[in-house]
Amino acid sequence: MPEDMVQGFDAEKEAWISDDKEVEISRGCGVRLKIKGSTVEEGNISAIGTIKDNYLGLIDDGTGEVIED
Repeated sequence: MPEDMVQGFDAEKEAWISDDKEVEISRGCGVRLKIKGSTVEEGNISAIGTIKDNYLGLIDDGTGEVIED
């Protein structure tokens, strides 16, 4: 998680919000992430990922419009 979002979970909005309030990630948003590891068990697949790297993070705010940097 980027440093400006680590403490940014807003329980009322159920969203991660950056310190500068410019980025809000909530249900329905599209994010690009890097898979760091995964496990496969009978009937279940789990993965750990990160959005803390170049070109990762919010790419669709839920409106269907791609976000440009």
